[in-house]
Amino acid sequence: MKKLHEDRASAIFERRTTNNDDEMIEVEAAIKAAMSVLDKKGNNMEAAKSAAQEAFAAVRKQKDLPVKLDEFGRDLNIEKQMQMKVRAEARQRKRSQAFNSNKLAYMELDDPKIEGESNTDESDSESQAYQSQRDLVQRAADEIFSEASEEYGQLSFVKRRMEEWKREYSSSYKDAYMSLNLPLVFSPYVRLELLRWDPLHKGLDFQEMKWYKLLFTYGLPEDGKDFVQDDGDADLELVPNLVAKVALPILHYEISHCWDMLGQQETVNAIAATKLIVQQVSHESEALADYNFLILHPQ
Repeated sequence: MKKLHEDRASAIFERRTTNNDDEMIEVEAAIKAAMSVLDKKGNNMEAAKSAAQEAFAAVRKQKDLPVKLDEFGRDLNIEKQMQMKVRAEARQRKRSQAFNSNKLAYMELDDPKIEGESNTDESDSESQAYQSQRDLVQRAADEIFSEASEEYGQLSFVKRRMEEWKREYSSSYKDAYMSLNLPLVFSPYVRLELLRWDPLHKGLDFQEMKWYKLLFTYGLPEDGKDFVQDDGDADLELVPNLVAKVALPILHYEISHCWDMLGQQETVNAIAATKLIVQQVSHESEALADYNFLILHPQ
């Protein structure tokens, strides 16, 4: 899943770079044409009008690539010209959407989108391809425990077995240092479900996932009348330890390799995910310190 997310981020970056290059070529041609007219005709209204016309014509000319034939007489620039046209149309659609979004935001007195920010430069086809690949990965993950016996194939059964051990044989439970080993026992199940956690592209947080809801109550009796945990019980740190060992490295990787700093929604989601992690993990955690350093010193 990491590779899939990184490939998606790379595709978005490459598309933005290509779009920027296309626009810079048009801008430079327009400026050059306009300056040429102004140098010849001076600084007046008529000259300005002519300069604008020449600039517009120069932009259109940039889109008409010269014929470049290969050995079979095929024009090599036709496909390139078509790709440029598709990218230009996509940029125009995004501008229209951004304009309408800003207009609505102002009308509703919300925070308007800041000029220069971007929701995404991902094309519809790229988004669909990513969704398809992600679904394949998730379906494969769902099959990992399919052939395991029920008591090992589901997190709820494993949790119940550990709780029974703690409740009925507390001495051997402590002698086995199970409080230290529980994150290792549960992490495969947590890691599999966190494949569905996409902190940069989805608002869903892991607090809504089954593993979190199940393990948040680890060791607590359903009726509240069985054994009582004390403040010194190390199992109280089970969920924070899992977040630090499994969820935090995922977010660290996403920020380091996949975060688009110009992506408005990605940044909003990254902030939300960071707040969620900080609420769960001890501030003395080395992993959290490394993550904070990454945020403060982005590459």
